Amino acid sequence: MAVTLKARNVMRHGELFTVRPETSVDDLERMLVEHGISGAPVVNEADELVGLVSQRDIIELVHKGLTEHRNYYKNLDERLRSKKVKEIMKVRLHTVTPDTDLSTVTKILRTHHIHRVPVVEGKRLVGIVTTLDLIRPFEDPDFIAEIWGEGSRWRHWTPFRDDRSHRSGTPSGVR
Repeated sequence: MAVTLKARNVMRHGELFTVRPETSVDDLERMLVEHGISGAPVVNEADELVGLVSQRDIIELVHKGLTEHRNYYKNLDERLRSKKVKEIMKVRLHTVTPDTDLSTVTKILRTHHIHRVPVVEGKRLVGIVTTLDLIRPFEDPDFIAEIWGEGSRWRHWTPFRDDRSHRSGTPSGVR
C-alpha cells in the first residue's frame, strides 16, 4: 500500500522565524544572515500570513535603486533602514494546507520558481515547506533503501533516460 506524503510530514512548524510588516529592511537583512535563512513569512499581530519576503526582494530593491539613482550606493545603509518589509514583501502568495500532498507542493515550487511555500490553516500560518525540507528525508539511509529498493520502480530510473527508454529497456537515443 502506497503512502501519500503530505505537507504536514515535512513542514517546519512550532517556532517559525517570521517578521512583521513594520520590520526595517536593514533589520530583516541582519536577521536573515544571523539565522542562516534566505526568506521568511510576514505575519501580522494575529499571526495571520500577510506576505513573504526573501533575499531576492532585497536584491530587487537595491537593483531598482541602482537603475534609478547613479549614487545609490552612497547612502545604501540609510536607504535600507528607511524601507519597511511591507514595501518589498510579496503579497500574492502560493500557499498550501497541512493536508496538501507533496507532489502538489513540489509542483508549486517548480512551476513558480520559488523556494518556500507557507502552510496555512485559514489565514493563520502553521508551518512552511522549503526546498531543503523536501530533500531532508534523503539523509536517512533507510528512506533511500525503501524508495530505491529491489522492488521499486525507481531502481533503474535516471534523469538521463526518457520514458520510452525506461519502459523498453533500451538506452535513450538508441532505436
